[in-house]
Amino acid sequence: MVVKTFLGIHCACVHGGLVSEGKEYFRRMSEEFGITPLIQHHGCMVDLFGRAGLIQEARNLVNSMPMDPDVPVWGALLSGSRMHGNIETREIALIEN
Repeated sequence: MVVKTFLGIHCACVHGGLVSEGKEYFRRMSEEFGITPLIQHHGCMVDLFGRAGLIQEARNLVNSMPMDPDVPVWGALLSGSRMHGNIETREIALIEN
């Protein structure tokens, strides 16, 4: 239940453009609540960073994830890269996706 709650919080941060809050909840999830973020949580964070134009931060998260990125994660990176004109990252996301 708590895992889904954090997913809802992350999605709200994405749609509200709340980067600082999203990062804080992502950190607190594991550090304070002992919950290992699922790929969906990572995907929300990639989407949050991408929409905010923080493409390098999104790439860093994709590269440091403890699991292989799935299609939605690559899609979030692709979308953010396209939105902000980052051609290099867009090409990487297209190739990997």
